Amino acid sequence: MMEREKETEQKLLEVIDGISPKEEGGWVNLTKVTVPLREAGVEVPKHSLRKIIENFARSPEYPDGVVELCKKQLNAVEVYYVRRAANDLSEEKTERVRKTAETTEQTALLAALDGAGEKDPEGWLDLAELGKLLVKAGVNYRNYGCAKLRPFVERYVKTETNPQGVLELKECRPAPEKPVVCYVRRAGEAAHFRVSAAESKVERGPREPQIGMHLSDWAHIPDKKYRKLADMALEEKWYYSEKDAERLPLLRNYLKYTFKRLCFESKILIEEDRSAKGSGDEYAVFNTGLVDRTYQSIYALFRNNTRPGKSARPEKSPYWYLLDFVVEGVDAGKTLTRIFAKEPQRADYFENKAENMLYRTDKKLDIDYPHILLENTSRLPKELLKQVCKATGREDLLEINEIGIDDVRQEDYCRNLPEEPTPAQEKCKEYYDELGRRLKKDAEEGGQTYGFLQERIKRALDITKKRVEWNYKTAIPVYYPTANRGALLLPLALVQQNHVDLALVVEWQPQSERYQGETILPLNIAYSNSRLITRPDSDWLRMDQITAGDAEEDADEDE
Repeated sequence: MMEREKETEQKLLEVIDGISPKEEGGWVNLTKVTVPLREAGVEVPKHSLRKIIENFARSPEYPDGVVELCKKQLNAVEVYYVRRAANDLSEEKTERVRKTAETTEQTALLAALDGAGEKDPEGWLDLAELGKLLVKAGVNYRNYGCAKLRPFVERYVKTETNPQGVLELKECRPAPEKPVVCYVRRAGEAAHFRVSAAESKVERGPREPQIGMHLSDWAHIPDKKYRKLADMALEEKWYYSEKDAERLPLLRNYLKYTFKRLCFESKILIEEDRSAKGSGDEYAVFNTGLVDRTYQSIYALFRNNTRPGKSARPEKSPYWYLLDFVVEGVDAGKTLTRIFAKEPQRADYFENKAENMLYRTDKKLDIDYPHILLENTSRLPKELLKQVCKATGREDLLEINEIGIDDVRQEDYCRNLPEEPTPAQEKCKEYYDELGRRLKKDAEEGGQTYGFLQERIKRALDITKKRVEWNYKTAIPVYYPTANRGALLLPLALVQQNHVDLALVVEWQPQSERYQGETILPLNIAYSNSRLITRPDSDWLRMDQITAGDAEEDADEDE
């Protein structure tokens, strides 16, 4: 071998070794070799790379070749792969590696298609959008021997001559003066989206959002979209325990009540797509109140639902389905900027009233003690009840039908039992309801237990007042969903001064200029309701202080 050929052979091997990632078995698409080989100083005339490599390829005539070539045929297009020659490559392994190489781009193509957000109700995606997703995924169709995207996709379209195809293509013209647009979807997706005769009779939900409406009745949001929203938004923990990490209950609750507030404020926008006359396409959008890593507002963009049956209640189909969570002008957000002239506004919980944001320690605070102590006994710390009953000599109050307070879990308590309650839920409700009745009777008979409990709350509020005077952020603004009004949360440390047990909900009374203490909330519900306004900037209401047990209680309950 001449010196120049030996040098080219060495550079070829170095280039192959340096390309990463490789396909299984070390195969490299031949088109990925051209540029680095030229940069290494090897002259590669146009369309001549394969001929150069064949000079160094192993064959029966040249068993000492240092590389191996592998080709596949896709719709009359030959695609070549190269790798270092292997000494232990069996025929079975060669065939398996070749088949793996043949499915590589198909896998990448389907992954990009499945991950697309802005599909229509029948699963079609604009081919141009698929091209953008492939670029983001690092897939360049030119590396697979195609000058344009469509020929690359057409290799995998299901036809009579290619029954194993995994895709379908269609063309449509949005308007007479508009160019033809090509759409793609998985083969067989039509059956997935086809509406049966029974489904066609499903009642459609309302088009216009209404006060008090549930988000799930107005629009269908796929579960995977909540994860996307969490990944888009500023980093935040949207769950209490690891078992809920996938479901993101706090984020779902946040979006549900944000929607309710926006309905009340009439801030959900709806428009027809006037650029496609006669299409019947409609869009709706609202501001989620969240921002991405660059502090751009994130919006929920919806399209009218042509596929019934998507609802929490099968007999009723929502009018809308979520296209995607978007920012203006980016990817699916281009649809938002094309359709909507007005920018969707955030929910407003303050109503420009200072009393909804700041707690005035110079004003009187009245407490609804009967509601807090007798009707919400299940929310009081167990240790507090033990200490007070022991101090008053009424530890017998905590023994109910041979069940002690440590025999029930507070997180099992339900104010309104579900249709099929668990034995633990029934046991817990029976226990705490009876305990509340006993405390009430004790108070009516002149006992000290109820009064001692009142005093512990008063002492805790004395400390709370000092905390607010030291740091005004101690009082946290909160949205009261069931009453649709704002309030403030104050910390209650009832057992140890350095540990907050509960949040006290206080409301400003504008006529009398005093506060009313309405109820107490477990920390998980307090956090969930305060998060509707903003992420709490507090030294006492933090995610790391909320236990997994707190999260078991119904987050909708705030009475």
